[in-house]
This record gives sequence, structure tokens and C-alpha cells, in this order.
Amino acid sequence: MVVAAPSHHPLAVSNFCRLADLAGHDFIMFPHPQGTTLHGRITNACRTAGFVPNIVQEARHMHTILSLVAAGLGVSLVPVGATTMKIAGVAFIPLIDAPVELAWELAMGWQPRGARKALRNFLEAVRSTSQELKSEIACLPNQRSNS
Repeated sequence: MVVAAPSHHPLAVSNFCRLADLAGHDFIMFPHPQGTTLHGRITNACRTAGFVPNIVQEARHMHTILSLVAAGLGVSLVPVGATTMKIAGVAFIPLIDAPVELAWELAMGWQPRGARKALRNFLEAVRSTSQELKSEIACLPNQRSNS
């Protein structure tokens, strides 16, 4: 997870952020029914860091969450993959003390025999995107999407 903050927010100039640094800031999150486990883990992580997140807005789609952040309505904890969306007015700040409960992996399974061209192309796209994401993560402290 990384912190998404408006590009004009004081946190936006930071090279990293701790969870406790988000205390007192308004939060934008996805609705609890959409992902009860992760929602609960984020809330619990904030409580462990000493605060209860003040959720002022909820949105079902990552693009909408980031657009609300860009509009200055609050900050959000988002998956690192969201940094590839490049929403103008959003700064992504690495969260250096994210609890392990906030991380997850994505896995894919398929039957290799009889894999059609469409499946092979899809798998290549996933592999390519994965490599691009790893590159994005490597340079995240300097990444700002302000254009």
C-alpha cells in the first residue's frame, strides 16, 4: 500500500510516510461491503498507529478514489498498482511502516495444454505489466503525477 494525497498536500513533498502521519487527515476509502477484510485491516492498522481514520468519502472504483484525492477531499491508502493510473493532482508517497496484513499477492492459474493465442497474449501482458510495476515501485519516492 502507498499513500495517495493531493499534490498540494503537505505530505506530497515527502519521500515517505508513516501510518501515524495520516492521523487527523480525512480519508477516502472504498465501501466496507466491497471489501470487508481489507477495509477492516486498514482501519485496524490505523487504530494500531494511534488513530481512527475519519472516512469522509467512499467510492467503489480506484479511478474515482484517486479523482477525489486529486480534488483535495482527503488522502487514501491504495495498492501500489494504483500508481500506474497517473491521475493529475495525485502524489503517491511510500508507506514505510505498512503492516504485513495490508499486503497481498495476486496469482493466476491456467492449463498450459491447449493454451490459445488469446491466453498466451494475456499472460504476456500480465508479465509485462508486472515488470513495469516493479520498475514503478523502484522509483516511487520520486514519482509525482502533477501534470
